[in-house]
Amino acid sequence: RNAYSSMDMTYYFTRVDAVTVDAYGRFGIVQGKEEQFARPPLLGPDQLVLAEIIVPGVPALTKAEAAIKGKPNYGIRINRKTAP
Repeated sequence: RNAYSSMDMTYYFTRVDAVTVDAYGRFGIVQGKEEQFARPPLLGPDQLVLAEIIVPGVPALTKAEAAIKGKPNYGIRINRKTAP
């Protein structure tokens, strides 16, 4: 007996974004590329990196959303840190 099956799977790679300021004092976010081994995006010579944001590859949910969906491993926690 022969059987046929088909599956469609979506996977999201990690991305690194950069929070920047330019020579004129304008702030911006430069979105990186989704890659298996993510790295920060390339910036212009007048851009200074203030922070890097790592966007997880799997769908990230708040802890409450993850609990409702029954996917506790997808929950993220945001830690707020202040400068000393």
